[in-house]
This record gives sequence, structure tokens and C-alpha cells, in this order.
Amino acid sequence: MAEKNTAERAVQIAPNLGSRLSAKLLSPMLLWATVTRTVDATEAAADVINIIDLPAGAELVPDLMKVANDGAGGTSVVISKIGDAEDDDRYSATNIALTAAGNVSVTPTNAIVVTPFKITETTKTIKATLAGTLPMTAGKKIVFKVPYLVVV
Repeated sequence: MAEKNTAERAVQIAPNLGSRLSAKLLSPMLLWATVTRTVDATEAAADVINIIDLPAGAELVPDLMKVANDGAGGTSVVISKIGDAEDDDRYSATNIALTAAGNVSVTPTNAIVVTPFKITETTKTIKATLAGTLPMTAGKKIVFKVPYLVVV
């Protein structure tokens, strides 16, 4: 039986100290932003919620991301996409229902999990697109729990 290394492991054990992987890259810090959007009942289909600006160089971890709400109302209201200015569905692969109260884990695209994306100045604003029959009920809350990695 042969043993195979990941690219990171191969660099980590490199015989040349100068080419070894920095411990900082192996242990990035996982941070969480918990942000709330209070519905004002003026939202319409295709409106975009600007969730939060993340620091350039960070990596959003969509497979840990959650969206909770207290029953925003409307008919079949969903967040249809979570992404950024360059790719409006970079981080999500399925709709997230908002009509009834719930706490939903984001289903990320396979591509973003296999090849994480480093946030740039252009892509730092994380965005959610609304769809369905609106309006929602004023005063209801949509809470986004956004995990991201930073190298410290």
C-alpha cells in the first residue's frame, strides 16, 4: 500500500526549510460575522441584500454558513443566490426559504468547496438575492451567520 500526500503535506515536510509551508497557513483563524437584516416590506423579487463586507484575502466558508429568520412572510419567498459582485451565486447552490421561520444551513456549490475563493476588494461584499412573491412582513428579521477564514 502506497501513501500519498496532499499538496500541503508535501510542502510541510519539504527538506528545504525555505520551501516549507508556514504554520500560519495551516492554522488560519475562523471568524464569524452574525448580521441581521430587518424586513421593511419594500423588498421585491430580484432585490439584493448586501450582507457584509469581508476583508480582502479572507475565504468565506459556505458549508458552515447559516441563514435564520422568524417567518418573513410573503409567498414562497426565498434567497435564491448568495454570492458577490463578480459571481452572484458563488457560495450557494439551492434556495433558502424565508416564508416560514427556520434556521437553514447554506448548501454550497461543489466548486467553492473544492477550490476556495480568496476575497478581493471587488468581491468583498457578500450579497443575497431575493425571489418569490413579495412583500415580506415588516419588522421580521433575517439573520446571516457568515464564517470566514483569515491568516493571522
